[in-house]
Amino acid sequence: MKSINNKGFAISGIVYTIFLMFITILTIILMLLLNRKVILDKEKKDLLTELDGQTAGDIIDLNRDGTMVFFDPEKGEVCNTYVEENSASGVKKGCMKWYTFGGADNGTMVNLLLDHNTTAVTAWNTNDDNTDSSQIDEKIKNDTTTWKEDLNPRLITADEIAKITKHPTFNSATTDGNGWFYFDSNNQNQVANSTIKSKYAWLFDRTYDCTNYGCNVSDNLTYGYWTSTAVYNSIYNVWGVNDKSSLGNRASSYSTNRGIRPVITVTKSSLV
Repeated sequence: MKSINNKGFAISGIVYTIFLMFITILTIILMLLLNRKVILDKEKKDLLTELDGQTAGDIIDLNRDGTMVFFDPEKGEVCNTYVEENSASGVKKGCMKWYTFGGADNGTMVNLLLDHNTTAVTAWNTNDDNTDSSQIDEKIKNDTTTWKEDLNPRLITADEIAKITKHPTFNSATTDGNGWFYFDSNNQNQVANSTIKSKYAWLFDRTYDCTNYGCNVSDNLTYGYWTSTAVYNSIYNVWGVNDKSSLGNRASSYSTNRGIRPVITVTKSSLV
């Protein structure tokens, strides 16, 4: 009888050990799944808050300026293979990040502004002549030579910037260089800074010192990008977007400050 009891105790010990191992493995699996969920939730939250607290519904609101979309200009279609490296200055192809604007007119088209410069810095015109855009036009063409032709890549205009920020008076046909302005105030008083995020961070993201002026992420290779708009009453200067969340002017031959950030126009139906 004693040996039988010992055998019973031995079997019970084995069962108990197996039970403990099962509980331990199950606990580890649950912890791993919980940790994965936390990571995914954070990634989702970061994505949704990148554009100043947007909700999931905003992500597909093509009538809202600054809605983020992912689009491959070589294929002419939305994509889901975006990686952060595709937003580096100089990247010209692949699944890239864009921001919508000009889609609130109930039309079928919407403009997309790339989130980075395809050329970090370049002169607008080396002849210091803001009436001749042939040089910058050629650079845009070279940067986008593999893109679908019907996308019609171009530079954003100064008036489009002013419309996005709802500037009450800016008109490139009558506003001279003294009319430069910060995006969030529409005047020459800075509002956004390193702790107060700009409502228009997407307009000047990935420029040199932009995090001190309310952007999401900086890029030390460029201080901004050119618009296609010459400054009124000037034969040299052209409007451009700066890292300090502003629309400013600089001589067209200045080649170490601003670069090329293309705009394309697509049908809204191609993005949904």
